[in-house]
Amino acid sequence: MADRDTLRQIQALTQSGDVTQAANLAEEALTSGLEHPFVLNLVAVKREHEGRPEAAVDLLRRALEIAPDDIGCRHALGILLNSLETPREALEHFDAVIAAHPDFAPAHACRGAALEALGVLDAAAEAYRRALELQAGNLIALAGLASLHSRRGEHKDARQFAGQVLRVEPNFPNAVMSLAAADIALGAAEKAETLLRDLLADPRPTRLEKALARGALADALDAQGRFREAFDAYASANEERRVIYASRFAHGRSTLELAQAMQSYFQRTSRGSWRRSMAEAAAPSGTRGHVFLIGFPRSG
Repeated sequence: MADRDTLRQIQALTQSGDVTQAANLAEEALTSGLEHPFVLNLVAVKREHEGRPEAAVDLLRRALEIAPDDIGCRHALGILLNSLETPREALEHFDAVIAAHPDFAPAHACRGAALEALGVLDAAAEAYRRALELQAGNLIALAGLASLHSRRGEHKDARQFAGQVLRVEPNFPNAVMSLAAADIALGAAEKAETLLRDLLADPRPTRLEKALARGALADALDAQGRFREAFDAYASANEERRVIYASRFAHGRSTLELAQAMQSYFQRTSRGSWRRSMAEAAAPSGTRGHVFLIGFPRSG
């Protein structure tokens, strides 16, 4: 009965709009041993706001162990996984939400974001449009379409969709980035700079969103011929991203170690072994030979 009373208090606080106090009470309840999906979801929100998204993911995974059919927790986990740049796993959760609730517009919009992150752009556009069919004015879907048009160089359309978002929610990060890219492409880099500086001054965007905005600001400064300022902005953006990704990537081989390993390999490998390998890989009829394109090693 005490647990039920606690859950009622948390729910009442949430419904009244006092999410901060609701999350604090949920954390106290969790510390006292009350494991409930609603409690775990609220504490996960608190962890995310504290800049601890991995801890939030752990809490939501635990919530789904308790209640696999909890759509709220599954949707929240998908959003978090997408923000942590694991869109393939995020997509699985959005698909599960849509399978259970086909008319839930936010899941379609977030599914579009995951597909866009995976580079499946036509399917992403379809998901965004479906979200807007179900919920006209869905900001994630509108910002997503702005991003897709920006990627394709269709800056007039990108500006239109981004503008719809920003009239409702100023400094919505994705929309600002798309509108700034359009301004730079259309020769209005000063307007892009203003937009991006306003976004950077806003406390709400995540660290990664601000790092990306700082890189875009560098583009705007570069387009104005302010090269020293642009260089400093690029350096700052890169340093911020290095810090963000350090926990994930700092323990592997460094770029220098990779280059040294490659150099050592080629020094040890005889030319004859290359000739044999090329001869064994017979070229298709009519092909005169192989062409090797060699450059700086990177995922692109």
